[in-house]
Amino acid sequence: NINYSYNKNYKKFGNSYSLLIGLKKTEGKTIIFDGDLIYSKKILGKFLYDGHDSSFLIGKNSINDVECAKALVDKNGFIRKTVDKRPINEFELKKYKFIGEAIGIIKITNKIRKLMIGELSKFLKIKKNLILNWEHFMNEFLKINKINYNKTFNSQWIEIDTPDDYLQAISIFKKK
Repeated sequence: NINYSYNKNYKKFGNSYSLLIGLKKTEGKTIIFDGDLIYSKKILGKFLYDGHDSSFLIGKNSINDVECAKALVDKNGFIRKTVDKRPINEFELKKYKFIGEAIGIIKITNKIRKLMIGELSKFLKIKKNLILNWEHFMNEFLKINKINYNKTFNSQWIEIDTPDDYLQAISIFKKK
């Protein structure tokens, strides 16, 4: 079953708010997708049925790619932070290990879903947080909650932010 939610006031309320209204419409295990992501069926199938019950899907990327959502893990292998639109700083590199790009697909158990709803509700009560993207919320949530990662070595995925990304997507998914 697929449930759709719409953030009718997306200019005032960012995608953290969209995440909250989406999570409230779900029950049980949940999959969260970034809307600007294209990926192969193989990637999704493997992610859904392999590995940890609550996890981020991580793809290969460079630690030096400022645009990518760099995923950082603690010494136990739990995602503790994502860094987007900036380089990772020295403090972060001393505390965490870079493992790749959080490509925008997350699966969570019902327990984690319920925790997220509670924490998102608190996060969004702070007015300045209303416009923030989910990465800001998630970085707070990941400080105290354990979410694993599953890695894909399949390169058939891309986040489309620019016309060049779109052209690259056409090239990646061109039928042979």
